Amino acid sequence: SRCKGGYAGRFALLETMPINEELQRLIIQGKSALDIKLCAMHEFNMITLRRCAVLNSIRGNTSIEEVLRVTMPDEARPTHAEVQE
Repeated sequence: SRCKGGYAGRFALLETMPINEELQRLIIQGKSALDIKLCAMHEFNMITLRRCAVLNSIRGNTSIEEVLRVTMPDEARPTHAEVQE
């Protein structure tokens, strides 16, 4: 039978991060989520949510506008306004 509402035609954006000794050390040291994420991106070439979404945009599954709307930049830094607070 046909889907009547629900999530037909939708797909998940997934981000997984394998933990190695280096990442475990950063976590134990209380490093920021950004530091941990950047390490994982460089150590494992981790595919982030944004990268996953961009790949889906290239495949025609979504628009780049939607990607920018629902994902954060991979290397988010505080804005000037946030630093001034």
